[in-house]
Amino acid sequence: MTLSRRPSHPIPRNCLMLALLALPLIGCSAGVNQGQVATSTPYPVRSPVTSRPTSVATPATAFSSALATGQAALRQGSPAAAERAFASALASDPTNADALSARSAASEATGDLPAAKKDLDAAIALAPSRSDLYLSRAQFSERHAAFATATEDYGAAIARDPGQAAAFVGRARVTLLVAQGDTTAYQAALDDFNRALALDSGQSAALLGRAQVLADRAVFRGDPVDLTRALDALDAIPLNRRGYEVALLRARVLAAKGDLAGAHRALDAPVVRTTGDDPVDEATRGAARAAVALRDGDWAGAASAASAALVENAATWDAYRSLAEAELKQGKPDGALRTADQILALWPSDGPSLYLRGLALIALGRDADGRRTLDAARVRLANSPVYQARIAQVLASPMGSPVVGKRFTGGIPWSWLRRESPSR
Repeated sequence: MTLSRRPSHPIPRNCLMLALLALPLIGCSAGVNQGQVATSTPYPVRSPVTSRPTSVATPATAFSSALATGQAALRQGSPAAAERAFASALASDPTNADALSARSAASEATGDLPAAKKDLDAAIALAPSRSDLYLSRAQFSERHAAFATATEDYGAAIARDPGQAAAFVGRARVTLLVAQGDTTAYQAALDDFNRALALDSGQSAALLGRAQVLADRAVFRGDPVDLTRALDALDAIPLNRRGYEVALLRARVLAAKGDLAGAHRALDAPVVRTTGDDPVDEATRGAARAAVALRDGDWAGAASAASAALVENAATWDAYRSLAEAELKQGKPDGALRTADQILALWPSDGPSLYLRGLALIALGRDADGRRTLDAARVRLANSPVYQARIAQVLASPMGSPVVGKRFTGGIPWSWLRRESPSR
């Protein structure tokens, strides 16, 4: 099915706020910039020949004013206006790394990803010792499926500031996303989450991340004990931290354990029902509802929830997978193929999507293409006993049989990660 997504590449509201908070206080940047020698006058100056007060415009005040205007526009959800304001600031000070980083956030929000990346690269070239700039570029790369680059930049941020818990959380998130059954990767993700907690014991993204590692490992490797451990880890998270995310992950884990009543209770919790205007928050809710609906046999409900999640945030990987699976189970392999191709266009090595694409091709009668795609999925998912068994079952079955046709009953693992900067 064709989704009507937001016209730009949405970045979470709290990501924009983090970008703003990372900038120096208005005026401070201009004050310490070695390229500026003028000092703004904080009061009207009276002309020696007239009694009328006038203001002295300096490069420093022009820069600060433009920067403040851009920040306000970002807060108000007007990235195009912010982009123009930051360009004006840069006209006053072309080598200001903070203004370049801020304009990058505005360009990303308008969908101009090459310009956003160019500004981040330029900011780092100007200030290569700044950990926060590497962190910003890592988060940008993560949001757009450049996972190897993201991992490298998170590492660069850590090398420059080993006390930056957010960089450890970000690197762990990416490691977990690409693990797909790899036990070494799961341990590396746990190690980074634990390092973040050693630096900040209240780092709620790390607390949630440890539970996610256990849940993800269970569904890719098939050990139900990990699901129980994931629930225990969720129980240990203070109720006042990331409450709705805890409830949504609990719903997924309970559904994976077969406790559908418990899963629906978690989805119906007041903290989950609360609606907001952050696209990523709404996408996370929709993706969780889709995952539970699949376990409940509600194919139409799963497709609807997954589609709604993708409208809010087109980088919700597991919503694509849920949608493709729901379409297969509804007897719509053409739709499933389109959906799988959409995610693979963004992330060509996603194993679950290769698996679903192979099933869709076989269901459409394209047996040779389907088998080749399943072979690729088998290689990518070599560390997942669950997927290896499912792929072997499909390849051993006569083409067109129920296991690969419209009554497909395989089910796929899910991997749920928020795609924005970690925050408490």
